[in-house]
Amino acid sequence: MTPTTDTAKALISDLDPKWEEHVDLIRRTVAQGATPDELRLFLYTARNAGLDPLAKQIYYIRRKGKGTVQVAIDGLRLIADRTGRYAGGDAAEFLGNTEEGYPQIARVTVYKMVGGVRCPFSASARWEEYYPGDDQGFTWRRMPHTMLAKCAEALALRRAFPADLSGLYVHEEMAQAGSTVMTDPNPQPSIEPNPSPQPDPTPQPDVTPEPEPNTPIPGVPDQ
Repeated sequence: MTPTTDTAKALISDLDPKWEEHVDLIRRTVAQGATPDELRLFLYTARNAGLDPLAKQIYYIRRKGKGTVQVAIDGLRLIADRTGRYAGGDAAEFLGNTEEGYPQIARVTVYKMVGGVRCPFSASARWEEYYPGDDQGFTWRRMPHTMLAKCAEALALRRAFPADLSGLYVHEEMAQAGSTVMTDPNPQPSIEPNPSPQPDPTPQPDVTPEPEPNTPIPGVPDQ
């Protein structure tokens, strides 16, 4: 047994006894590459969410030296269902297409029982906000509707069940972040630098200056 595993077991032994016997398996599979502290955080999140890492309901993803906890869309549905107020959802609607023929917008509506009334909660996901780019987007190009619909459904579920799903994001939502640097499972709005001044694109009239007096004009004989 490696020192990392020993340390991880010591760190999580007080967290949840049922995980202790599976630490090696979890570390080698769904939490591959996690440090002991990261593994503890992962298992803490899994326990609080009531999700099973070995059932592939929650994952630890590590890229470029940093990691994040990500949940499968089935995991979000499971948490919502356990509230006893989840009342299903509609099939995704797709609006428009990109220049490449991919869906521009996916819109999903889920339902929650509020005071005995089945209330809709809708959310939309845009292709340009979630597509991870050509270098990492093979699955997105192969199943564009499925991938974008998952993002929209995750947004709708968090809107309907914020107390239960806050801070939990599916892999498809975080794929674009992984194309740069994976840092935090709670993405913050990026701040774009002010654009550099650009030349005025307005075309200017082509005005030929009139010749000054007594200035010879080529091709015209002197008077």
